[in-house]
Amino acid sequence: MRKNSEPADKSSAENPMLKDENNPDPLISVENLHREVKEWHNEHDTWLQDADQWQREQKL
Repeated sequence: MRKNSEPADKSSAENPMLKDENNPDPLISVENLHREVKEWHNEHDTWLQDADQWQREQKL
């Protein structure tokens, strides 16, 4: 059994694509990426709602 502090895949901890140059902790970089993706999804959902509303208004 691995400890919580140990990454499931040790190679991912050494992957330079997951590391922020200013922050060597890959988990924080991944968390930031997840946060950005969540923000993008929210913006996209808002855009879709606006587009649906515009289409409904055009049909009136």
